[in-house]
Amino acid sequence: GVAFLGLMEDLHRRLAAGDTGKALTGASTLILLVLCLSGLYLRWPRQVGDWRQWLAVNWAHKGRGFLWQLHAAAGTWALLCYLLAALTGLFWAYDWYRDLVFELSGAPRPVQQAERKPAGERPDGPGFDYVQAWAAFRTEVPAYASASLRIPERPDQPVEWRYLEAGPAHSRAGNTLQLDPSSWAVLKHERYRELPGGTQLVRSLFALHSGSYFGTIGRV
Repeated sequence: GVAFLGLMEDLHRRLAAGDTGKALTGASTLILLVLCLSGLYLRWPRQVGDWRQWLAVNWAHKGRGFLWQLHAAAGTWALLCYLLAALTGLFWAYDWYRDLVFELSGAPRPVQQAERKPAGERPDGPGFDYVQAWAAFRTEVPAYASASLRIPERPDQPVEWRYLEAGPAHSRAGNTLQLDPSSWAVLKHERYRELPGGTQLVRSLFALHSGSYFGTIGRV
């Protein structure tokens, strides 16, 4: 199933056509934004405060007038979903858009990390004290939903746990705990709920794009 899921992701992001497909998906997302905003302009009713003008359909109308009203109402219902999917999806489509998001949000850019070797191929792999690492994590984090351990490449690097709290805000509301491998003292504990709003927004982009930010209803 891994190959099938990989193909689905490649189709969604790049139409399974490499850089050309990525350019096409990015351009189509920009076109979707143009359609949404121009449609909103055409849809704008005289009585802006009347929700019926925005969301209701008069089923007594016939012909092209009824089809226009149905199209306008359905488009209004779908507008927020389209805008949310497009504005978050562009983050992975264009470098200039990603730079703009980081600039406006004030969020720090992620540090690029080198490809890691399996634990057995690293000098510290066989001798790593998993029991102490787990005990130190459980002392600092009594309740959690999921956790993953990042073993350091060198003995002088911190041991890093990434975890979700019990009952997290969403599936990407991750926290980071760094420990000193010699004493197991806490070097850094970064909690999602304590981050600035702009950083939380950037960390939430994938959850917003996929709908998981709003739970099962959002995914549907």
